[in-house]
Amino acid sequence: MIKVMIVDDQPVVINELTHLIEDSWTARVVDTAVDGKAAIPSALKKRPDLILLDVSLPDMNGIEIARELKSAWPEVKILAISAYPDSLYVDSMLDAGALGYLLKDNVQDELVNAIQSISIGKQWLGKGLNRSSET
Repeated sequence: MIKVMIVDDQPVVINELTHLIEDSWTARVVDTAVDGKAAIPSALKKRPDLILLDVSLPDMNGIEIARELKSAWPEVKILAISAYPDSLYVDSMLDAGALGYLLKDNVQDELVNAIQSISIGKQWLGKGLNRSSET
């Protein structure tokens, strides 16, 4: 069972993601956070297998959080989720250490496969996404 932490500033999104993850029977949510100040220490303490990290948060952006987590814990696996398909965001999150990037519009179709891929160290880019160097 893959242990997942969700970091998103919208409780409705956390709730939806939790249901999608736990209905899959391959993963379970072990922690949630609504901002970077709470997410970083909690992740470092609880050490989930994978962190589902929103790119846009109120106190720090996902890029900063990913960099800080990867600096303190290089093995952490991060899947970025966002409403922004722009390759600048994709590049920035992957360069900060995320293994994947998924659009919130596609979570119902792709979330479980993305989590499974990232959990074994494979990169995942959601439908319609590219790095700027690949466009």
